[in-house]
Amino acid sequence: MILSVGICTLPVRIDSFSSLVKNLNNQIQAQGFQNQVEILSIMDCKKMTVGEKRNAIKRIASGRYLLYIDDDDRVEVDFLPSIMNGILTSNADVITFRGEYTEGARKVDWMITSASNLADTNTMLYRKPNHLCAVKREIYEQCHFTDKNYGEDSDYSDQINKLIKTEFHIPRKLYFYDFNVEKSQTHPRSKNSAFHH
Repeated sequence: MILSVGICTLPVRIDSFSSLVKNLNNQIQAQGFQNQVEILSIMDCKKMTVGEKRNAIKRIASGRYLLYIDDDDRVEVDFLPSIMNGILTSNADVITFRGEYTEGARKVDWMITSASNLADTNTMLYRKPNHLCAVKREIYEQCHFTDKNYGEDSDYSDQINKLIKTEFHIPRKLYFYDFNVEKSQTHPRSKNSAFHH
């Protein structure tokens, strides 16, 4: 297996999760990736933290690379072919890309990159490689998510960035993060969050 895609979800997110998995499966079928890309998901009723679920997926992943997609986010229809092309042409430690963040009327582009000298602007947010990126097995096996529901991805990002030496960057928007605090299941300000139970 070349690429493992991990998705943590909840029953309340079944519609967005199903739409995401359908998009990914369509890409796998269209590209003939059946023996090269696996989709691994864990659904529970908030018995496990997001960190626990991501670690559980990491333990069963068989891919040379692993990335996660949040169950309520969207990816381009050529997300998997683009990531696979980056993996197969570069063999880099991490495959990074661009995306779009939306919160209400606010919409801003973001770029994941190892470059450390970039500062956020009104139109572009810069982020270090994180759980959304395809990370090589030799690195992801050494790192873990903290057992919590919010901020677990920052801890993982800090760990992988200490080990990443090479990067392949795809200069296109491939990932769409639509944030809504009222629908969030983990954000501390959300009434749905475990912080409020």
